[in-house]
Amino acid sequence: VELLELRLAIEDAGAERLATLAEIARIEEIERRGTRRAFDAWARALTEEGTAEAPRASLERIAAATGDYASLARVYAERIDATFDASLQRSLALRLADLRVRQLRDLGRAADYLRQALSLPGDEAEALAALERVLRAQDTDAAHAELAETLAREAEVAADPAAQAEFLAALGELRLRTLADAEGALAAFREALEREPGHGGARGALLELLERAET
Repeated sequence: VELLELRLAIEDAGAERLATLAEIARIEEIERRGTRRAFDAWARALTEEGTAEAPRASLERIAAATGDYASLARVYAERIDATFDASLQRSLALRLADLRVRQLRDLGRAADYLRQALSLPGDEAEALAALERVLRAQDTDAAHAELAETLAREAEVAADPAAQAEFLAALGELRLRTLADAEGALAAFREALEREPGHGGARGALLELLERAET
């Protein structure tokens, strides 16, 4: 390992540096039984080349084996801050959001990373769907308000009229049942029926609203 570290000190080529760090990680994990040191070596490799598959796959594997997802999240967060590659930033933000939801139980930070992903170029549907789930789980007034905006955006980016109608119907339900916005709910249900005239949920809710107005 010491010799390999000396090689790193004089090696400039990215591919060679990545290969050397991979060998250090292998020795630490397999020969020296140093899982933490192997993780640190792969973290250095990720710093060398953020788009390489091996460092991320190895970091994920070690984190799963040790349960140390906090360290994995730290490494990814540092990499986001250090890179100007928008595609890499978005990929890491989505993974960090998933880590925060599933392993670290931090919905607030998960929502932050999803907003960051949405601010970067790329398909919005995946990030919007994840943000919708997080906001529903948060169940606060602020989350409800942002959820309404998210559902409206999901309806905008959906290509299928049936999917658009589903999002708009969900928006109408949220406005009606949670936000006490009958007028906004009416508009959402009407728009859902414009997308899919046979949508049962939107039609039933619209009839309910009309009956309320009559009484």
